Amino acid sequence: MAIRDDLSGDVRREYLRCLEEVGEEDPYAGRDTLGIRDVLRAHFLIADFFYREGEGIGGIGPRDLHLLHSAMSRQFVSLGGRLKWSTKYEICATLLFGLVKDHPFHDANKRTAFLSTVHYLYVHGRTPSLSHKELEDFIVDIADNRLGKYKRYAALRKAKKVDDPEVKFIADFLRRYTRTIDKREYIVTFRELRKILNRFECDISDPVKNFSEVTKRVRKRKLISRKEYWETKRVMQVSCPGMTREVPHSTVREIRKQAGLTFKDGIDSSEFYSGADSMGGLISYYRAPLLSLANR
Repeated sequence: MAIRDDLSGDVRREYLRCLEEVGEEDPYAGRDTLGIRDVLRAHFLIADFFYREGEGIGGIGPRDLHLLHSAMSRQFVSLGGRLKWSTKYEICATLLFGLVKDHPFHDANKRTAFLSTVHYLYVHGRTPSLSHKELEDFIVDIADNRLGKYKRYAALRKAKKVDDPEVKFIADFLRRYTRTIDKREYIVTFRELRKILNRFECDISDPVKNFSEVTKRVRKRKLISRKEYWETKRVMQVSCPGMTREVPHSTVREIRKQAGLTFKDGIDSSEFYSGADSMGGLISYYRAPLLSLANR
């Protein structure tokens, strides 16, 4: 995993220190599981987001790495040599429950669990079908031991042979209230879009009065000497409320069209978005509930 080079100074230093402490090997990362470095990345992106918003958080990083390892290892619990949690929803649910209830971080445990959950679902082609507020409330219900208000959970509690009814219920909730993502379009921030555009000799400027300029470097050749040189030309102007904000799909489509970066130009969505960091876009997309969870 690439080291984040866009975190602010203090956050970046603490992030690098934590990465060094957990080591290069990530025993939890897998095709169907989330790694400890993924969760740390979620936590420090949230910390950086709140500092940039002028909010700050109560403390950065894990307060106890043993607690974080405990939450991460829930994905691999086995009984009689067989994994206890076998579906993606169960694996996501047990990690969500562990991150919320074990309180492995100094602050932002619910927010880290929230972002880790939507990121896990996103990676596996799913996205919540309920509102941001409803998902936020569900995370708080888990934290505050209020799952008893849900009839399905109450039924699981009554079933004598059901172990870990909380995880079973959360998994069922995630299965019922998520849908398949239309992967033709991805969630990215303006900062992530800049990284993408740079790969294609394009750029997007920092906003001035909420507007940014999209430019493209074009290779030219002098008429007489035939010597090649680069010329920067203006592509278009776009509305940009800030580099950490989500880019509307319509804006991405128009930029790709005007800059010659569409499927018709030989660049499909998979190639265009290759390497984009979904967590940054998800933070912008779920900005409201993440801000609200800070006070719940």
